[in-house]
Amino acid sequence: MSVLKKMIIALAIFCIFATVCHANETPATNVPAEEKITKDEEINWKAVTYNVLWYLPNRLIDLADCFTVELNAGDCGVDVYLTRYANIGAGVGNAYSAGWSHGRQYGFFNEPNYNANFLCFGKEARRRDNLLGSYKYFNYTNTSCMDIFMYPETLRHEDPYAIGAKASFLLGAKVQFHPIEFADFLAGFLLFDIKNDDRFENIYR
Repeated sequence: MSVLKKMIIALAIFCIFATVCHANETPATNVPAEEKITKDEEINWKAVTYNVLWYLPNRLIDLADCFTVELNAGDCGVDVYLTRYANIGAGVGNAYSAGWSHGRQYGFFNEPNYNANFLCFGKEARRRDNLLGSYKYFNYTNTSCMDIFMYPETLRHEDPYAIGAKASFLLGAKVQFHPIEFADFLAGFLLFDIKNDDRFENIYR
């Protein structure tokens, strides 16, 4: 048997074992003996199979969630940020962009914008309009110190804890890394879904 086949079989066994153990963490309730059912009757093996089949795809999607990559045309500027509390840069323009972004947004969007920021201080205005895909609309203006814990609802579609940079001169790109999404990716290997965004079915009937 090849090494690859052995690895696939071992992974399948691990997924089944981990899924059943994860479900068995549910606290037991006091049920009269005559009402108790066997383990085979409690466990929905169709759901177990579903979870096993989605184990690797969930990990790959969680890995993709760790990054934002956007290509844009129409604005000029440079921005570097280590969360919204450490944002340095300036820019202006009417950008047309395409990419994969925080919150599993993807497609094409238009974003008129201007900004001048130093750490959490600055002036900024942005409006995002989806053109094709799943990008969410928002319209945002900030003229004082950014408070992450009072982050406007209209900007929930971006990650205030992102680390990354944007550079453009009519043509450019934006790249971000999302630490919380990375923690969700790592926890997913042990079937802990921090962001509650995995495909998963309850294995109890």
